[in-house]
Amino acid sequence: MALALLAVCALPACAPSRTSGSLPRSWSGAPEDPGVTIRLVRDCVDCRAPVVVTVNGFLSEGDSLDDWRAALAERYGKCAWVHVDWEAASIASATAYLLTAGLAIAAIARTKKVSEFTADDWRRIAALVDANSWRRALRNAQTAGRALCRYLMAHRRDAPGDRYVLMGNSLGAGVVFVSLACLADAGIDDAVDSAHLLGGAVTNDTEAWRHALRAVTGAVWNYYSRNDEVLAYLYPVATLFANAPAGRSPITGVRGVENIDVSARVSGHLNYKNNAAAFLR
Repeated sequence: MALALLAVCALPACAPSRTSGSLPRSWSGAPEDPGVTIRLVRDCVDCRAPVVVTVNGFLSEGDSLDDWRAALAERYGKCAWVHVDWEAASIASATAYLLTAGLAIAAIARTKKVSEFTADDWRRIAALVDANSWRRALRNAQTAGRALCRYLMAHRRDAPGDRYVLMGNSLGAGVVFVSLACLADAGIDDAVDSAHLLGGAVTNDTEAWRHALRAVTGAVWNYYSRNDEVLAYLYPVATLFANAPAGRSPITGVRGVENIDVSARVSGHLNYKNNAAAFLR
């Protein structure tokens, strides 16, 4: 009888579950994390399920969560849902970036072909647009990723049985990456069940992801589209061609990363979340 009871309690249904409402309704980052707020959107229906954390990306500051709500409904509809608000840039600031970048490129192109631009040329262009949206948002993603890492570690102390599924769109995938790397640095390898990158404006560097994967017990799902022109053109300039974006170029050579080509469903950088219900694993 005792053995039978032990066997029953070994089932997932007997796994630690949190009580409704134990997640904080709102959490603001430390003084070194300005502009970051993490809020509870929905408490759990099934509290044994992992907590889903969503992060929007470039051009999404101030957006509603309707697209995430639809994307999560079928597979993650019973999970508690937490969302990270951060200074990710708006369409208006992106327009300023495009105009500034275009003028800077045109000025240098008067004397040489774009294909002949040197690294110093690209640095000059980057310096001119440094105060504008894309590069500023890249820096803000670092801040938001560190804040999310601190949030997960703090809540893990309060609810050690909780597990998380992290989902980032565009630069939100960069936030997820920074958070995973931070957890890996801290030696925390059992808090994140899986991570999902939708059109990731984040490096596809093999060694960087091998390190980040130390914080994930399951898989990192990388959904990429060959139709993503924002990642094809803006991301390389903003990063001075230091790396290729995971949302255009799969992460290769890393056990635990699953690359999913969603080009047939995603026509551009702003279309991942609207179609995610069809491909989200």
